[in-house]
Amino acid sequence: MVQLVAVTDSTQLYELNQLHQVQAEHAYVCLEQKQIKAVLFYTIQKQKGMILKITTQDEDMLDGLVRICFARLLDMGIQQAEFSSDMDVHLLEKLGFVHDGSFCVYSLSEIINNCRKCKKN
Repeated sequence: MVQLVAVTDSTQLYELNQLHQVQAEHAYVCLEQKQIKAVLFYTIQKQKGMILKITTQDEDMLDGLVRICFARLLDMGIQQAEFSSDMDVHLLEKLGFVHDGSFCVYSLSEIINNCRKCKKN
């Protein structure tokens, strides 16, 4: 069973930041049988979520991690996000998060409410 879990322990967040060489304020992990399979790191800057790094290229894991992060940002009243330019923009476009080579998302609620994979099923 796969679980997407917020990292709430500051020591674990510090260790994950050190391991993956980022400086994130927040993270989500994808767990499978209690083992970390992927991590999404993010911070919040000026009412915008900044996705710093995602440690997987697996489409399903990446999609789930991004959507749970976006949902959390929406809960906080944040409507925009930006992906690090180090990320694979083609994969982000394929999953419907960004368009035209941009790394910015201007409406998180639009992304959350329009899941392409959900509509296919």
